[in-house]
Amino acid sequence: MPRRPTRAALALAGVALALAACASPSTSPTDAVADPTPADTVASMQPSTEPSPSETAQEPGTALTACEIVTPADIEAAVGLDAGMVAESTSSETPTVLSPGHTSCLYNSDTWGGVSIELTPEDGVNLYDAARDAYDDASDMVVVGSDGAFWSSETGRAFVWKGPVTAMLQIGFLSVENPDRAAIFQALADSIIAKLDA
Repeated sequence: MPRRPTRAALALAGVALALAACASPSTSPTDAVADPTPADTVASMQPSTEPSPSETAQEPGTALTACEIVTPADIEAAVGLDAGMVAESTSSETPTVLSPGHTSCLYNSDTWGGVSIELTPEDGVNLYDAARDAYDDASDMVVVGSDGAFWSSETGRAFVWKGPVTAMLQIGFLSVENPDRAAIFQALADSIIAKLDA
């Protein structure tokens, strides 16, 4: 004769059935839990088609070349030379990674010396800041209308900066008596800013 289940066995069977029902919900976990990634977040995770700042060409601050930003007449006036003593020169295109429009110009003479110009029409602020930090003997110049200017007596160089434009000037040996390089740089920097403001 089969044994009848006891009350304890029936109670245990009921508990087991209840646990089984809880472990097998009618909805799947993906139905029960909302998507934690909102649609707008998903959209923001998509690759951008907009160019990054480094991919965007910087707008040059001037269309002038190095030989146009400092002319023979500018040098003659700054150094105190007679008209016609500084010969015309040709600007060289010397593009760099940061300045596709970079140009250079050299005025050279056996009679009075030489002046070279490096013109950066884009990203001038970074060039100026780097140069200003690199010259221990830098002397600041007051150039009305500029964002900054300084010169170095040890290197015979000067920098003048306005917006995206920076020009570096270098004066070589001058056969004029006691040349005042600070005054020459001042006059050339003033002339550069006047052309950028024109």
